[in-house]
Amino acid sequence: MVKNELLDQVDDPTDFTAASLAKLDATLRCPICGEHFQGPVSLNGCSHSFCSRCLYENLGETKRCPSCRAETDAGRIKKNTQLEEVVEAWRQARRVLSRLDWGEIGRAHV
Repeated sequence: MVKNELLDQVDDPTDFTAASLAKLDATLRCPICGEHFQGPVSLNGCSHSFCSRCLYENLGETKRCPSCRAETDAGRIKKNTQLEEVVEAWRQARRVLSRLDWGEIGRAHV
């Protein structure tokens, strides 16, 4: 299997050799499931973000923020539309950036 096919199949921050791209990719992931945010929501108060499904499932077990352990409840959840747009833009740019990071696309193609 060639590297391009692997990059299409593997979706992990370690896909990148550049630390800044790996950090950006990791930042756009839910701390509960480790995947890119899906239907991201944030908690009023601490402002931590999660996938909607992940947070609702977590709040069914404990009434605390999974990141900072602050007390919370479902009434403090708000949809994070901006984060959703950023994650979608990242998903679209990710493959090209992966190829640039691995040196597979020359500067003439950028």
